[in-house]
Amino acid sequence: MNKYYIKESDWEKLYTFLKTIAGIRIGNERKTRAFAEGVYFIMRTGPNDVNFQDIMANGEVSINALNQWSHNGL
Repeated sequence: MNKYYIKESDWEKLYTFLKTIAGIRIGNERKTRAFAEGVYFIMRTGPNDVNFQDIMANGEVSINALNQWSHNGL
């Protein structure tokens, strides 16, 4: 599997965990996974906006979501 993506078995555990956290929106699983994989990418490679936007379909939306989560202390 590509090192930039979360394995399916790990995603199931992570998604279950995320649903228990108050203060974050977990409405659309596909969008939540795309965002989580963006965060995972940053964790693996460092915060390089150019690479992030190459991997993610809509880098600006993902960066905004990351900022929103960080302001909520997550």
